[in-house]
Amino acid sequence: MTITVSDGYAQQMLAGSWEATGTLSDSSPSMTALLASKKLRGILNGLDTQCWDPARDPLLPSSVRYTAKTAAAGKEAAKQLLQQRLGLKVDPAAPLFAFVGRLAPQKGVDVILAAVPQLMRVDAAEALSAAAEGTAHQQLQQAQQHVAPGPSAAAGGVGPQLVMLGAGERWMEEVLDQLAAKYPGQAVGVPAFNEPLAHLIMAAADALLVPSRFEPCGLVALAGLRYGAVPVATATGGLADIVNGEVGYLVPNPGPEGDTAGFRKGVSALAAA
Repeated sequence: MTITVSDGYAQQMLAGSWEATGTLSDSSPSMTALLASKKLRGILNGLDTQCWDPARDPLLPSSVRYTAKTAAAGKEAAKQLLQQRLGLKVDPAAPLFAFVGRLAPQKGVDVILAAVPQLMRVDAAEALSAAAEGTAHQQLQQAQQHVAPGPSAAAGGVGPQLVMLGAGERWMEEVLDQLAAKYPGQAVGVPAFNEPLAHLIMAAADALLVPSRFEPCGLVALAGLRYGAVPVATATGGLADIVNGEVGYLVPNPGPEGDTAGFRKGVSALAAA
């Protein structure tokens, strides 16, 4: 018997789905047959609940740790601390969206970046894409043309906030660097690996964006749930085993990298969620 990290991913591999690899083409029949002969099964990876525990997390300041009973006050304190540290407007009522992970198309980071104008409720013409180059730049521009502009937060009401943390593809890191300048007080990107900051973001966030194209397990969604950050995820691989109608929100898969039509649909779906 062969074991992989989630039942959802195992089923995709046995079906020869493109979601098992993230490529435009499906898996080869011979590989699918081989996996079936090995009796491929999936067991969802578990979360280290000593490391990821908002009540005892050593990477969180003691002032923002919380239990299930004190989660509301704890998350509010964590949000205030994060807003102060990263230069966001200090507003406990602002819905805080977050991304924590590797900056790569697999993780749907290009989808998030293209949806930022709608998520931030500003005119799509102000889309941040100056740092992106080549095909990725073109996809960002094309996707933004299909995202309807929303009312500016300045027009009244509480504007949402966005924090993105991660390292990876250069052009994505460059776009993250521009977020604070494009959306002062409302969005910020930290193109780096920073474990203490990752834990604080989880503690502060209201929603965790996980629009992966393919995802063998999806541990970040489990961490988000542990800290009360509701995952907004695609129903693929292990994410489909974690997020459902009762836990979190599901959005359509944007399709494999290079699928422009799927990319546009994914951007619109994420913005609408």
